Amino acid sequence: MTHSPRASIIIPNYNGLNYMPQCLECVFTQTYPNYEVIVVDDGSYDKSPDFVEAHYPSVRLIRRSQNQGFARAVNHGIRASEGRYVVVLNNDTQVSTDWLSHLVEATESGPAVGMCASKILYLEDKNVLDSAGLTVDRAGIAWSLRNGEFDVEDFSSPCQEVFGASAGAALYRREMLDQIGLFDEDFGMYLEDADLAWRAQLAGWRALYTPLAVVFHAHSATAKNDSPFKAYHLTRNRIWMIAKNYPSHVLRWW
Repeated sequence: MTHSPRASIIIPNYNGLNYMPQCLECVFTQTYPNYEVIVVDDGSYDKSPDFVEAHYPSVRLIRRSQNQGFARAVNHGIRASEGRYVVVLNNDTQVSTDWLSHLVEATESGPAVGMCASKILYLEDKNVLDSAGLTVDRAGIAWSLRNGEFDVEDFSSPCQEVFGASAGAALYRREMLDQIGLFDEDFGMYLEDADLAWRAQLAGWRALYTPLAVVFHAHSATAKNDSPFKAYHLTRNRIWMIAKNYPSHVLRWW
């Protein structure tokens, strides 16, 4: 790639001290030559923002006074960023050294590519997929593609068209975000990425999944899988997303 447009990696953080060192260590080994790193702390009390400030002075640290949810933290970071590409990354991830290069390369493959999804594998079992992009079924429910499957993918596989990208490790074209808007802050956390993907699809943008952009994820490290908090927000946001985006005449038929 002769020209390397700037990418802004935005990492929202809430009490992520157990994960942040490994996350940032991987981020700063990227082969891609032109990127900035922004950590948006959402009122942590575990001294994780102090760790970032002490050990990674090149990180732009934004301290927020209280936890107001993933969507609001990420939007704060996007508004403070400068890159042509906005990359959202969970703090409980570890990325491969060429992860960002592959995301940018895939997105540069066409002007209508508005977002790119990573291959996300479970950190606890690196042979099992967490997400290969997002899909939406006929009922309007969003799912992670290939979740729970064993990773048997050939690394020579080309990029694949998907509905959207999991915001745990996703690249977004700023031009697209300028057109359709940022994450809907009413969602708080969960499915804000599917809502954004739905709006992007309605506006004519494409989403790709590249199996070469590999990420390992400690799934639900911040909000546990079996927590009432997660169950409530997932259920509520599924209803909101359908009500907001599903074409009304099709929704009535279903």
